[in-house]
Amino acid sequence: MMTKKREWRVALILVLGSVSLPAYAQACNLTFLAPELPPYGFVDHGTNVGAALDIVREMAARQGCNVTVTPVPRIRAQMLTQHAPNTIIAPVARTPGREDQFTWLGTIARETVSIYSLASSPAMDLAGLKSGATVAVLRNSAIERLAERLALPNVVAAPDNTALVRMLAAGRVDAIISARSLTVNAMRAEGMDPARFRIGKDVAEFDVAAAMSNGSDPAIVRRLRKSLHDMKTDDSLQEALLKYRITPPPDNPPIETE
Repeated sequence: MMTKKREWRVALILVLGSVSLPAYAQACNLTFLAPELPPYGFVDHGTNVGAALDIVREMAARQGCNVTVTPVPRIRAQMLTQHAPNTIIAPVARTPGREDQFTWLGTIARETVSIYSLASSPAMDLAGLKSGATVAVLRNSAIERLAERLALPNVVAAPDNTALVRMLAAGRVDAIISARSLTVNAMRAEGMDPARFRIGKDVAEFDVAAAMSNGSDPAIVRRLRKSLHDMKTDDSLQEALLKYRITPPPDNPPIETE
């Protein structure tokens, strides 16, 4: 149910949207490449939904921008965004290796990356993984890069988080390394009891961000950054995240635990 504060804010946006905008504000057409990464973005009964979609749409609406939503596979979205001006991607993990690949609009969430194993098995830690246990990670992700840096010997890459929890539940791997909200969402989607799984050591944190292609209009970048800042200030970002059971990001920078 929409809160009174939210109702007031939506009404204000609609009123402002009915007012003639300056010429510079009218010329704001954006493409949002929406990766399927539940709960940030996914298709529900043929409709695109998710926390990142809600956030990007409101960022654009606050600046009078038109945004065309195009669902694209996660890896392809990252590649296409780097070559198409005025294109937004969210969510994307902000890591040192990606810093120069995008123009960053700002953090929308924070993910804790942990080791998950079956509750019926002994607790798993990095020492166990480095000694030869098999671990699964999301393919072509910041977590796969993390596994490479940790020099884990037996890593299996899965196409999505649903596949990760299925592999662990079936005993095909000894553990998975995954971001918390993505893992919990995948368990719920599969109807799995979270009590079947053990959350072990936290191995990293990373910021989940919204970004644009390099070469995008600097004026539009500044306006969207302002939208995101204002959404954090008036709590609409937090509301969008909590709607999908994602914990809002803290103010402090992520901790490099490994």
